[in-house]
Amino acid sequence: MFKKILVFLTIVLMIGSVRVYSADNNDSLYIKGKTMLSKAVNSWDIQKMLEARSYFERVMSADSRKWLAKYYIGLSDNRIIIFFMSKNNKEMALKYIDDAITNLEESIKLNDSFAESYALLSSVMGKKIGIKPMLGMSLGMKSGMLMSKAMDIEPDNPRVRLIAGQNAYYTPRMFGGGKKKAVKELLIAAACFDSVKTEDPAYPQWGHEEVYAWLGLINADLNNFEKAESFYNKALEIKPDFGWVKYFLIPELEKKRNKSK
Repeated sequence: MFKKILVFLTIVLMIGSVRVYSADNNDSLYIKGKTMLSKAVNSWDIQKMLEARSYFERVMSADSRKWLAKYYIGLSDNRIIIFFMSKNNKEMALKYIDDAITNLEESIKLNDSFAESYALLSSVMGKKIGIKPMLGMSLGMKSGMLMSKAMDIEPDNPRVRLIAGQNAYYTPRMFGGGKKKAVKELLIAAACFDSVKTEDPAYPQWGHEEVYAWLGLINADLNNFEKAESFYNKALEIKPDFGWVKYFLIPELEKKRNKSK
């Protein structure tokens, strides 16, 4: 009898070990993908962004959390959209906007309690309005409802607050946006990044340095050059290889500063 119990306990422990190993192994898949995407964005390399996106598609077939993989595909799409918008390639930007909308809507269907999918979908819809302003009446309300839902689910999520700040920056004040509101949301995001920590290594952790980049950008817009520089330096303290700040925002700030003299 004792031997049977011992065998049973051994089997249970082995099964538990396999499950733990499997979860850890799948977490490492997400960690690798997040690193790939971060490096691609910092180097502003579209080919590497596309490779990161393809990688997350493969992760989806290896992990049961398909909603999370779908989120990361949507996040990759969002980075790719920004790249093509910066190159004024509206056709390619729209292609990935539509793809991001599909992936993020599917992520929400699979897990309707993950706030970041709602927030990111709101942001992507805002970008579509930016390219096709005639969609503002229909998509604008939908984007706002998605952001409200994200806030309801997780008001202290730093990336939700970051995206709320970005949305406010691009939304006219008469429609509830404006730079003042953007700064308010970004400062809340900064406080949330300091106080809210992500425990699951597979979950999103991006955005901390972006908060300060956006605060710097807004202050540069307002010709508050010293404050802008301070925020950019803070962003680089968090992420020294942050390409957007190093290779674009700081040089643009110097141009504006020299022009104002």
